[in-house]
Amino acid sequence: MSFPPIIDVWQSLGPFVISGPVFMLVAAGICVLLLRQVFCAVRASLRQPHPDPQQRSVIVVLGLAALLVLLIGAGHSYESYTRLRNAVCWRIKPEEIAEIEVVRVPAMDKPPDTAPVYIRDRAMLRDGFNRLANSRSYMNHHEIYQDGYRLRIRKAGEAVFSDRYLSVYRRSNDKSICPVVVLERGTGGQLADQLAGEFIAPAFVKWALEFFDPRFPARPN
Repeated sequence: MSFPPIIDVWQSLGPFVISGPVFMLVAAGICVLLLRQVFCAVRASLRQPHPDPQQRSVIVVLGLAALLVLLIGAGHSYESYTRLRNAVCWRIKPEEIAEIEVVRVPAMDKPPDTAPVYIRDRAMLRDGFNRLANSRSYMNHHEIYQDGYRLRIRKAGEAVFSDRYLSVYRRSNDKSICPVVVLERGTGGQLADQLAGEFIAPAFVKWALEFFDPRFPARPN
């Protein structure tokens, strides 16, 4: 099993995977109409010295409409295909994981509050990451995930840690229980550029918390 399943990431994006190209096709159609209007305006200007103000207004409206629709389509396409590309690059099989670096994070937008712990037990890692098979894609409704750990993964046969990060959280700012994992390629930049998927994964989160909590000092009350 390779994780994440690309079909799940695709489905989590909803209509945005299709809406981006559709908006861009509509923008192309408007541009065709715009070019026809410009051509007609130029031809009319050769026949009469005073341009038709109504025709000029139509050209302006078509130009603004084409720009707006194009920007919407480009935005939808960029976010959707960036996440799909990240998911493809993130994919890894549990048996390929040789080591993880773990730090504790108070929230998804906060830096770690502990030194890293390194875990190299490949059998244990394989058993834990196999539990991601029971996860399902999750749509974040402007939530801030809280109280978790951030994992960085080293693949077998590689000397250094990759840019695969997996964050596991217990809850969010509006849910007391929210066993979610967030996949990212790198950290420190814009989440939209790094995100590879968000999943509800109760079995994996339970395993991770039971395994990591004793390895870190208790948080002060």
